[in-house]
Amino acid sequence: MRRVMAIFCLGLLLEPALAGAARREEVPVPSWSDFDGSRWGDLTLDGTTRSEFESQYSYHRAGRNDALEANTPGRTKTQLFLVFNGPSPEAQLAWIAAVPASASRVTWAVSEIRCLSPG
Repeated sequence: MRRVMAIFCLGLLLEPALAGAARREEVPVPSWSDFDGSRWGDLTLDGTTRSEFESQYSYHRAGRNDALEANTPGRTKTQLFLVFNGPSPEAQLAWIAAVPASASRVTWAVSEIRCLSPG
């Protein structure tokens, strides 16, 4: 009986965390022509904070504590890297780098990588 009660309580504790993870969306990849100098789709350079991004979108760490690789819809065939101006939750989005599937992961052709940054 104790074991059943412990499993039930553990389920109640984990449910909000699992529900939060399920709500995270893939990051849409708009056309490059949609970049207006600060905004690209839902992302705003010097405006989107790391905590806002992490709470809304699906991602994984990108090897640096100030960078994330966003999960994008498979049909876009694009790797999307976001670099923030620090590792803290208040850090703001500083760079967006999108790498199309046509670029090699080992040797990226500079002409195929598009980076968005202010100014």
